[in-house]
Amino acid sequence: MIEADLTLRLGERTLPLRFQSSARRLGVFGPNGVGKSSLLACLAGTRRTPGRLAVDGRELNTPWLPSWRRGLGVVFQDARVFPHLSVRENVAFGGTPSDELLDVLDLVPLLDRRPAGLSGGELRRVALGRALASGSSRLLLDEPFAGVDGARARRIAQYLLAQDVPLVLVTHSTSLIQRLTDEVVLLGMDGVEGVGLLEDLGVEDVETCLRVTVLEDGPTCRVDAGGVELAVAGPASGGAVLIRPADVLVAAGEVGPMSARNVLAGRVTRLHDVGRVHVHIDVGVPIVAELTRGAVVELGLVVGSTVSAIIKATAIRWA
Repeated sequence: MIEADLTLRLGERTLPLRFQSSARRLGVFGPNGVGKSSLLACLAGTRRTPGRLAVDGRELNTPWLPSWRRGLGVVFQDARVFPHLSVRENVAFGGTPSDELLDVLDLVPLLDRRPAGLSGGELRRVALGRALASGSSRLLLDEPFAGVDGARARRIAQYLLAQDVPLVLVTHSTSLIQRLTDEVVLLGMDGVEGVGLLEDLGVEDVETCLRVTVLEDGPTCRVDAGGVELAVAGPASGGAVLIRPADVLVAAGEVGPMSARNVLAGRVTRLHDVGRVHVHIDVGVPIVAELTRGAVVELGLVVGSTVSAIIKATAIRWA
């Protein structure tokens, strides 16, 4: 549980940040300049801000608890590794890293190097390794995968999920925040705009992100997404997939044979009009289709309508 009732000073503005969340993995999302990194700094204890802040029932602000006593692992945007220590010494600063952790972060070839010779993405992987090796009760991650290539980022994200690491994640990536978090605090220019799932908070262009288990690899993979089997263009590349709302076709009722590999029977649970209509469909897992208002009217869609969601295997991407 994270509870915040802060008064944050951002330049000439004073921003109230009031929310609470019991999510094990919490995302912080919003445009630039709304206090996302500042909130993380308040949690980390590197910034003092008036108000109440508590993590898992432990008060951090009243009375003030210094950073080193908070038991939180932090990865800032600028990594902040120790320049006088090798990669091996940096990662081991807070604890002994496992061989699996070093392998996942691809740090073994870098262990004897100094930070001055590393790229930005490599520095972030070192900072991640140090935070994870520390055994901290919760990780605070500020754009941790910036500069990290897609394949590595997917591997690391899969590891974090497999280890069930409690975390707070700040990122501009909707796909990453959907994959790694259970709930999102949406920040705006006037403070907290809502707490929930991205797709329920009015954020546009949000893709459906589903965590999956690969059942069969190959040119066309079979995966399990929460009990729903999907066909995805292979080879397999990670533990989650993305589906753009515009790539989901909707038919009223059942449909006959077709070339699309995924024809999923479901029920409309919500219609969200943002100029286009986001149709939320429960097919065993929640997915979102994007339709014109005319299409919604012609199909007679209302909450509770029985529909078929149709998705080509090649339209589903690995996250």
